[in-house]
Amino acid sequence: MSRTILVGLETEAINKRLLADLFLAISEIFHNLSDYKSALDNAELAFEIIHNLLPFGHPDILTVYVWIGDLNKKNANYQATLTYYNKAIELALLYL
Repeated sequence: MSRTILVGLETEAINKRLLADLFLAISEIFHNLSDYKSALDNAELAFEIIHNLLPFGHPDILTVYVWIGDLNKKNANYQATLTYYNKAIELALLYL
């Protein structure tokens, strides 16, 4: 029974990761259509999943921080842009 639970939890984590990747792909599509607000909304949904799924300092979190920073820049939200870029820099410094 506990093996079944473990497999179920692993499957749930995989499904959540796939869902996050799907939101990021949708975000990129909206970006390519110049719908930066929708792109940002989907990137933030992906970040919520990734942030709760991956350990602190995981490189994928850094990548999403940069992407959300880029999208905030496209939406002329420069304060949020700086916030996300600074978070990305803080994580990047962990790898130096």
